[in-house]
Amino acid sequence: MGNNITNIGSEAFYECESLTSLSLPAGVMSIEFQAFSLCYNLQSLPLPASLINIGDYAFQFCGLTNLTIPASVTNIGSSVFQSCSSLAAINVDSNNPAYSSIEGVLFDRRHSTLIRYPAAKPVNSYAVPGGVIGIAQGAFAASGNLDGVTFPNSLTTLGQFAFADCYGLTSITLPGSVTNLEGYAFSVCHNLSSVYCNGNAPTVTPQTFYSDYAAVYYLPGTAGWGATLAGEVTALWALAYPVILTSPPTFGVQTNRFGFTVSWATNLPVRVEACTNLARPVWLPMVTNAPTAGTFYFSDPNWNKAPTRFYRVASP
Repeated sequence: MGNNITNIGSEAFYECESLTSLSLPAGVMSIEFQAFSLCYNLQSLPLPASLINIGDYAFQFCGLTNLTIPASVTNIGSSVFQSCSSLAAINVDSNNPAYSSIEGVLFDRRHSTLIRYPAAKPVNSYAVPGGVIGIAQGAFAASGNLDGVTFPNSLTTLGQFAFADCYGLTSITLPGSVTNLEGYAFSVCHNLSSVYCNGNAPTVTPQTFYSDYAAVYYLPGTAGWGATLAGEVTALWALAYPVILTSPPTFGVQTNRFGFTVSWATNLPVRVEACTNLARPVWLPMVTNAPTAGTFYFSDPNWNKAPTRFYRVASP
C-alpha cells in the first residue's frame, strides 16, 4: 500500500479469504463499512496511530485473535467485531479519550457501556463491572465459551442481539435496575431455560427471546407482569430467603419516611433490621411481619436520625 492512503473504503477487502495479515500505512485515518468483512483468515492487523474511525461491521467474520485500539480512535461503529469467533482480547491504548478496555473487554472511556466482549475470551463466566449502564448491540453475541454472566445493579439496558447465539447460557439473572431488553437481546440462545428478574417487567419486543424456550420468573411485589413476556411463559420466583425490592415506585423516601417492599414467595415471617455502622454493626430489629401474597411494605420514620442507615431482612 502507498503511504498517501488515508482511507480504507467500504468493502475494500471484502471476502478476501486468502488475506492472513496486513500492515496499514501510517496515514490511514478511517476504516469504512465492512472494509475487512468476511476475511476469515485475517489474524493480524496492526492499527496505525493515525486512525480515527472504524466503521460499522468493519471486521465482521474476521479471523483476528487480538487487536489493539490506538489512542487516536474516537469512533467505533456498531457490530465492528460481529462473529469474530477467534478474537480473545481487545486492548485500548490508555491515552484514548473515548474508549477503554478491562481485561480485554471493550468499553467506552467512562466504563458506562460495555461495547464488545471478545467471543473467544478464554473464560467460562464473566461479571460485568459495577457502574455499567448499558450492554451495546451484539456485545456478547456468539461468545462460545460463555456459560455464565452476572450483572451489576447499575445496568438498565441490553441492546439488540446483546447475547444472540450464546449457546452456553442456561440461565440469566437480571437485576432490578434493568428496564429495557431490546430486540433479539437473547435470540437463538437454545439452551437458555430460565430468566430470573429482580425488578418490574422490563420493556421488550416480540423478538427479545426469538427462537428461545425459556421461562421468565419474577418476584412477588414487582409490577407489570402478565402470563407471558415477549412470548415466554412467566411464573412466580419462589426464593429460599426474603429480599428487599429496590425497584420503583415503593423504594425510597415517601412522605418523609424511607421505605421499601419486602418480597418472599413462601409468605413466612420476615424481620427487618437496621444499623448505622457496617464496620462495627449492631443490628436492631425494626419490625417482624408476615407477607401478604408474598410482600409487605416497610417504612422507617427515623431514617434521617443518623448520618447513615443500613437495612437487612432475615427470617426469624
